[in-house]
Amino acid sequence: MNLLPWRLTAHRQRSRQAFRRLILALGTFLAAYIALWQVNLRGENALNRTQTELEQMNQKLPALIAQVRRQQQHLTQQANSKPVARAQIQQTMDLLQQLPFIQGELSDFTLDAEQIRLKGKVQDQREFEQIQQFLNEFPALKSELQQFLPQQNELQFEFYLSRENTS
Repeated sequence: MNLLPWRLTAHRQRSRQAFRRLILALGTFLAAYIALWQVNLRGENALNRTQTELEQMNQKLPALIAQVRRQQQHLTQQANSKPVARAQIQQTMDLLQQLPFIQGELSDFTLDAEQIRLKGKVQDQREFEQIQQFLNEFPALKSELQQFLPQQNELQFEFYLSRENTS
């Protein structure tokens, strides 16, 4: 071998530098790999959260669509309804005051140009019969019982009242 001591020292120095560069390159590669792995992991987590939120929204969508359709139908009915005359309102209010309730009550009342809807409950059959008889005898109104539900301690009812045509 023809290695002089200074060549041997230079060779060792170059070998150490090459080893340091290799270590530095491996360290840089490892740091970049870890950083990209973290970015990928965060991206996957964000994607999973977004997919979960999207699935939840998709589950709520049919109910929201149904609600919008009900609102549209309600608005369409309101747009198609005719205004109620002041005299008709006064007559209806008078009718409501005269209803022979003892312990019962009205729970819902709707008035439009064509009909009146009364929904309520009473405590016993006799009180219901008095209300039904009163509505049947009221002049110029046709009374129609739409719903009658006997419950445990009460009777629920719904009447539709419409103006009779006097032609």
